[in-house]
Amino acid sequence: MRPPTAGFRRRGRCRPPLTATRPEGDHSPKTPQGAPRTLGRDLPSPRGRRPPPQGGCRQARLLSLFGPSPEDRTPHRGSTREGPLSTPPSSPLQTTRPPREDGKMQKNSNNLPSTGFMFRCNNMVVCQMPFYEYVETVYYVGWYGNSLTKWCLVIQWVQMLQSDKAFEGVHLRVLVYYNLQVRWKLYWAAKQDLSVPKIFHTVAQKNREKVAFCFEEESWTFNQVDFLSNQVGNYFSSTGLCKGDVVGLYMKNRVQYVCIWLGLTKIGVIPALINPKSRDIPLRHSVEAAACKAFICGADLQDEICNLKQQEEMSSLPIYVSGAGDNQLRIRGACNLDFAVSSASPSTPREMASVGFRDTFGYIYTSGTTGLPKAARIMHSRFIMLVWGLARLSGVNSTDVVYNPLPLHHTSGGILATGLALLLGMSVVLRESYSASRYFKDCAKYGATVGMYIGEMCRYVLCTSSSSYDQQHKVRMMIGNGLQPGLWKNFRERFNIKFIREFYGSTEGNANMMNTENKVGAVGFISLIVPFVFPMALFRMDDDKKKLLRGEDGLCIKCPPGEVGMLVGKIKKDLVSDFQGYVDEEATEKAIITNVFREGDHAFRTGDLLEMDTQGYLYFGDREGDAFRWKGENVSATEVENVIKKIYPNAEVAVYGVQVPHTEGRAGMAAIVRKSDIPDLDTLLAEMDLVLPRYAIPVFVRFVAKLKYTETEKVIKGDLMREGYNPRSIRDPLYFLEGGATASYVTLTPTLYDKIVQGDIRL
Repeated sequence: MRPPTAGFRRRGRCRPPLTATRPEGDHSPKTPQGAPRTLGRDLPSPRGRRPPPQGGCRQARLLSLFGPSPEDRTPHRGSTREGPLSTPPSSPLQTTRPPREDGKMQKNSNNLPSTGFMFRCNNMVVCQMPFYEYVETVYYVGWYGNSLTKWCLVIQWVQMLQSDKAFEGVHLRVLVYYNLQVRWKLYWAAKQDLSVPKIFHTVAQKNREKVAFCFEEESWTFNQVDFLSNQVGNYFSSTGLCKGDVVGLYMKNRVQYVCIWLGLTKIGVIPALINPKSRDIPLRHSVEAAACKAFICGADLQDEICNLKQQEEMSSLPIYVSGAGDNQLRIRGACNLDFAVSSASPSTPREMASVGFRDTFGYIYTSGTTGLPKAARIMHSRFIMLVWGLARLSGVNSTDVVYNPLPLHHTSGGILATGLALLLGMSVVLRESYSASRYFKDCAKYGATVGMYIGEMCRYVLCTSSSSYDQQHKVRMMIGNGLQPGLWKNFRERFNIKFIREFYGSTEGNANMMNTENKVGAVGFISLIVPFVFPMALFRMDDDKKKLLRGEDGLCIKCPPGEVGMLVGKIKKDLVSDFQGYVDEEATEKAIITNVFREGDHAFRTGDLLEMDTQGYLYFGDREGDAFRWKGENVSATEVENVIKKIYPNAEVAVYGVQVPHTEGRAGMAAIVRKSDIPDLDTLLAEMDLVLPRYAIPVFVRFVAKLKYTETEKVIKGDLMREGYNPRSIRDPLYFLEGGATASYVTLTPTLYDKIVQGDIRL
């Protein structure tokens, strides 16, 4: 006779039904081998109400079914409990609504979630646990197998979570529950073939009169943004541009900037978001690398395009100017985009229906280490994943007002902050450029509740004079990256910031994380218990921090806690860990390494050095190789070296970053071999200022007798970086870039050096 269908089966063999009681004194394991694979067969909807909890904690209930009784077990190593586990533990893992002010889930009166799963057999409840516990257990067991030993590991794991304050389940909520929730939303978006303009269209229909963007004294509703973006899409569709074509976008921060690229994506055209600080060679390279079919620039950047049009290969490129109004255009043959778009249809472009989840959204440029900007390919799927993931992990909601002074051509300002409005219906405040003195004044003016930052911004704001706006604002949360650990506490206390969501990520990378627990200085967290949820790790580098070290098995060697290593993200064909690469296939291949976690796998080499503590928190260290970060921007040493070599033909030059106290990142320093007399530094500065953005111009210049080279003719920069710029220990001539708009190189004296080190001179 067959057992009831509610019983467990495996491989065609019938198993006896599970019972709720066991013989007295019998603690032998009686786990049905097929149980984990059929746990959800008779489970009610997760939204159903859970019956009153039974006595005893969840370890005891599980152990009564799958292992020795809790009284007979010794405490887990590190546990502070002496006796049996008999009281229900409080759990920070909650699944009820609505969210609290800090973005975490609300708890009910008995500190247990109101939704859960009941494991039934023969219509008898034999075990019950909350939904998140079910997720945690199945996730862990599904990875390691279904044997009794693996179930015991689950019990030990849960015991450790409850006995160690550092692992009370908070990170499991982030790494498992939130991860699964975001993955499920992405899976649903993929099934619906959604894209950024499709989601925005739905959001705009629900919030037509709500303010989407504020810029200076302007307020743009969702209806106005949708109206203008439709006109942009329909106009460029009439010019012959079609899905897959690329248009360069070279503008400063404005609401029209967002409307233009949004309109282009509605017809499948790919906007290439070019840094408005790029000039000459980097600008021309950005246009050529993306194979632009047209080019849109701001009216205040026409002079740079006039020089670009003189190049033969750029002379036939259609140019459109935005923001000129009634003024005459300075670019010969250019089209006034404002007038052209005004007569276009405001209806939704019919091409939007063909723009899908896995199509290319746009190109965002990143410096890297090759010397010139690289165009990173951003898919609609990645845009959606970044925005939804940020919102879920940080705890922001649709009622928040986000203050965003970041550049819109960057991922943080252009995707994360802007996406909160386009995909989630929040209001976002934009600025043309960042101002430290007006940061919280603007936040108070617009009623902002969330502020975006990069590390240097927070330092500059902290250096401003105290004012009444330090406390008279509504900002409860700051989101960004690069905040120095030494500034963390002072910044929170002075400006009364309750939550700081420091995150790590790169434009093109698949290794992204966020510090959701206000851990000072941390950029994120890697679980030591379930590392497979987010497959990323730190690996050992050689002494020069150039190459990953490998063991006898040919795999990379993981760093133990406390050791600085290279962050590497495993590439998986899913919606979270996929690597979409660059437009340049050769650059994409260079960023991918093989045989990292296991033989035959592929992973993305981030180029960033981080350190992990014993609890799994990660702390940013530095950039790898010839790229360093200064003023919140990535500086390519190779690019700066090439510019100096053009100014001084046949010169030997080494550019590198040096640490300066009280600043974030590394200041640029150039070591130039002196052939005879010291050249005119005013000429050097003037020539560099024509080509390089201000943040890339070296702050220090050193003239040396010679440079050291490796056997492969590569400059050895390690000694130069260690020597720094101290005139008391360096006999070579040293110069410092002093001043703001009227900057000039002056001799670096011991007195001036002391002022720089003590922070009396602001860099």
